[in-house]
Amino acid sequence: MTLPMTSEPAAPRSESALERLVVAATAQMFAQHGVALEQKLGSDRAGPPSVREAAGAVGALVELSGPLLRCELLILASFELLASSRPAGEEADLSRLRAGDWIYVRDWTKELVRQLGERVRDRLNPVGVVLSPGSPTAFSGSAAIAEGTRRGAPLELVSGSDRLRVWAHATPSPWAEAAIAQADLRSREA
Repeated sequence: MTLPMTSEPAAPRSESALERLVVAATAQMFAQHGVALEQKLGSDRAGPPSVREAAGAVGALVELSGPLLRCELLILASFELLASSRPAGEEADLSRLRAGDWIYVRDWTKELVRQLGERVRDRLNPVGVVLSPGSPTAFSGSAAIAEGTRRGAPLELVSGSDRLRVWAHATPSPWAEAAIAQADLRSREA
């Protein structure tokens, strides 16, 4: 199950078990941070991000690796959506006009993608797919858009008019594919 790594939009298709698992983990993680996200209905894939979105875009990437699976997770959203997911007690208003606030939101986005990687790891380890997350990398502005665009069509979750895009690129062994499907089933039954 290899997701496209081109600048061409992917043809619509159904989600893989890993993608369903990542979407569920993403929605649960953001809910714990006070942001309700739902998967966008109406199409199963969003288009790649546009250059017009670059001014407020922030993203982060983490790689998970193990003997049966190598997986990259990328999240991309607006400065405002990511800033709104900060932990309780951090009430200071953040502005995209202040460089220090961009640094804070980029660091927070790295923390979010790290948490997402751990959630995916924690769902797959019990079925025998052992993963170790690497160190996350953050992107902003046109670099974030370029990183998303080269990966093709993302999964999309929405909160009001805000969008969070998620890419899950994986190279599993055949055994890992069956185990991922089992983990997905367990996740949906819980």
